[in-house]
Amino acid sequence: MIELDGSRHSGSGTLVRFGVALAALTGRPLRVVNARESRPKPGLAGQHVAAIRACAELSDAETRGVALGVLPLACLAEAPLRVRITGGVFQDFAPSPHHLAHVPLPLLARMGASAELEVLRPGYARGGEGQIELRVRPARRALTSLILDDPGSLSWVGGVALASHLAVADALHEDLASGATTDRHLADHLVIFAALADGVSRFSVPRLSAHVQSNLWLAELFGARPRLDGTRVEVAGFAQRPR
Repeated sequence: MIELDGSRHSGSGTLVRFGVALAALTGRPLRVVNARESRPKPGLAGQHVAAIRACAELSDAETRGVALGVLPLACLAEAPLRVRITGGVFQDFAPSPHHLAHVPLPLLARMGASAELEVLRPGYARGGEGQIELRVRPARRALTSLILDDPGSLSWVGGVALASHLAVADALHEDLASGATTDRHLADHLVIFAALADGVSRFSVPRLSAHVQSNLWLAELFGARPRLDGTRVEVAGFAQRPR
């Protein structure tokens, strides 16, 4: 059994969500302790519980002690998945559903799994009655590794004007100026999918965030072999096949 100390590294709910998803995909039992211990309100919040229960339902798993990351499971599922999620789907200081739809998902298609995400109704956390729909056509084999060495040239910039703060625009400008091949939020996601892939994935990040370091540590717990060279990230995946 893998024991995941939720207080390590970033100490965020990301460790719990991705840890549970990796456990469900690999079929390895997981025990989570000290979940979000360093947060002002330690323990699992509603969104973390919902993610755990969704993973458990998709993988026919048992959970214990769950009290108040579906995408990795869906990408390696036996059949296509369509799911609607209702609640606070937009949150300050976190990547939005629009970011997920236009940045990670096109790269995921290059790795072998096709997914579409539609914002049916915007709504902010907490208490927002937003709604999104995720449609996934899973990969038929292990995901293909991804190499992002060259950031390319910037051809145009567009955006969706739906935000309670505009600091995100400054963050995007900083990430573009860094010369990295990912933005700060995309890097978090790619680590997990690179761990699942067959082969070595490589990309660079604008800065080494706590979330990136957390996910690299988590990926290594499940058998991936990550390597860091400054802001350059390399992950040798464990070629997880569809279950």
